[in-house]
Amino acid sequence: DEAILATELADQIQELGFEVVSVENNADSAIHAAEHFRPNLVFMDICLKGSRGGKDGIYAATQIRQQLRIPIVFLTAYSDPETLSRAKLAEPYSYLHKPWQPRDVRTVLEVALHKFQTEQEIAQREKQFRQTINAIGGGVVTVDQAGKIATFNPAAESLTGWRKEEAIGK
Repeated sequence: DEAILATELADQIQELGFEVVSVENNADSAIHAAEHFRPNLVFMDICLKGSRGGKDGIYAATQIRQQLRIPIVFLTAYSDPETLSRAKLAEPYSYLHKPWQPRDVRTVLEVALHKFQTEQEIAQREKQFRQTINAIGGGVVTVDQAGKIATFNPAAESLTGWRKEEAIGK
């Protein structure tokens, strides 16, 4: 919502050796820019200039996170309970509170990117695990600590006659 602060943040990010691909001032243009550039991280102000019809930074961040799986860092001077409650829905990686210090930008940026990279690695391992379990010729059924079925491979479906969807959680 403040062009001077947006320019200052962009300059600080570039001084850290990162590329800033776009600076937008409304939800629709921010979403469009994220779709076009596919950045590694989005800094999103909660209050955007000209926010109408509920299309504030939280709205834009939620759309970007859900559709593009790009990590979000909120930039805000607002930390009231209602705003924080809404902001959580966008699954932000961090918050940068106004006014910020340049060292805060580095910390938030590096932690958010590290967290996202770690999540990507875990997701890849989980995918490989599921593929391995599904490729095993014998039935594989695992349960969680409560004794409920957590994993049920295709061979287990054939052996039991249950569909995976029916078995998980039972």
